[in-house]
Amino acid sequence: ATETTDTDGDNIGDNSDDCPSEDATGADSNQDGCIDESTDSPDDNTGTICSFGEVKKEDCNNCVCSNSGDWVCEDNVCGQGVDVETQSDDQTSIVILVIALIFISIITAVLFISNKNNKNSEFNQWDTEIEEDTKKVKLPPMEPPKDD
Repeated sequence: ATETTDTDGDNIGDNSDDCPSEDATGADSNQDGCIDESTDSPDDNTGTICSFGEVKKEDCNNCVCSNSGDWVCEDNVCGQGVDVETQSDDQTSIVILVIALIFISIITAVLFISNKNNKNSEFNQWDTEIEEDTKKVKLPPMEPPKDD
């Protein structure tokens, strides 16, 4: 039989419409003429009926409602970028610490070796024992005053 009447205006003829007095436009994914019940949990809105052009964010994915009333979402892997960035920061910190420790070790070794070499020299700025002769100021010999 030809479908000529659509009492509720949902584009499903009354002969095939299980709910001929209920307009199920945009809310009838199985095309039975009745508004589909949503059994999705509040955390999962994928698959629920939506209005064309409607936009939502699900985890890190952007979703848009298609003209058929279905959600179309990006397929981004959520959380992976943050983990990689954290690992990169951790590795950078470790490299900086290792370089700093190597630098401090080299400076300490150079100062230690140079201090050992200076102990054998005549002048040692770190040596506290200075000979008595070097403490005295030497003046030229004084002559008796001349008589005018």
